[in-house]
Amino acid sequence: MIADAGKPLQAGIAQAQEERRQHGQEPLASTRDAFHTIHEAQQALAIDWNKVERDCEAFDKAEDQLQRTRRAGIPCAIEARKAGRAWAKVVKSFNHYEAIEAAWKHAQAALAVFRPDGQLNDRAWAEAQVADALPALVGRAWVRVVNHLRTPESFTFLDRMHDALALIPVRQELRDALVRLWWLRRQRPAKSVVGPVRGAGHVAHLVQQEICQQLDPNWREWYRHVAAVLRGTVRASSAVECMNSVLRMHQSRHRNMTPGMLDVKRLYWNTRTFRGGKRKGKCPYEHLGLKLASYDFWGLLKDEFSKALEEQKAQAKAKLIARAA
Repeated sequence: MIADAGKPLQAGIAQAQEERRQHGQEPLASTRDAFHTIHEAQQALAIDWNKVERDCEAFDKAEDQLQRTRRAGIPCAIEARKAGRAWAKVVKSFNHYEAIEAAWKHAQAALAVFRPDGQLNDRAWAEAQVADALPALVGRAWVRVVNHLRTPESFTFLDRMHDALALIPVRQELRDALVRLWWLRRQRPAKSVVGPVRGAGHVAHLVQQEICQQLDPNWREWYRHVAAVLRGTVRASSAVECMNSVLRMHQSRHRNMTPGMLDVKRLYWNTRTFRGGKRKGKCPYEHLGLKLASYDFWGLLKDEFSKALEEQKAQAKAKLIARAA
């Protein structure tokens, strides 16, 4: 289960876990959505930067007043002290922002699949990164971010990733080499880069391929298994967020979301053909292997639509008769 820190969601997860325990089942692995942690950290950084901008504006006003007083030939000791205090505030707030931004970047690395040096991330390293960064993440805006980082569920995705890799029946040395190859392939310069490519970034993955070839001639087969695990390491409830983005548009117009409307929207988006990407040309139902007489939204609805319309008319007529009586 992947969810953000919303209280209703967490309460539902706790209830589901308790029900599984009562029935003698293993609790489901629950992980905290990394997207919301990063998003809230960006908002906290914006709040701290706004403080720097306000202090800069106050210093500019004090400096302008100081210059006007000097040009008028009036003693300006008071204005000079005000400008000095305003500049001290700018320096203090900017230094605070730099320190808190560096601490967040240090903590954010814990939420990635790979470390900055290209090594595969794990819970021990991630928790150590967070422990080093937390003392500097101070302020009311950072309370929620700190709470998220302290939650053990924030790094469940790392445990699941390592468990899935351990199930691949190859030597540890080959598995590490394949993981390194997957990372190097994603460090290659983009095709849109114009001009000569400097450094080893464009050939490092080729060298790593030769290393894998020396370890196992059938490395390509095992590489597909490793790549599937790394690609499937989910850190955000993106499917839920995509659906929320659709539902919010409806709620902004009508402020009402009935179960029937949810059913209609689910049918529409699951029969909508992808226009691009690797799923191009098919709808979600087709990718799931669901066999239907038709995947056309209106084709599926037209038979039910007339029945539903007649039912609604009958209900409306019954209401009118009841009111008249």
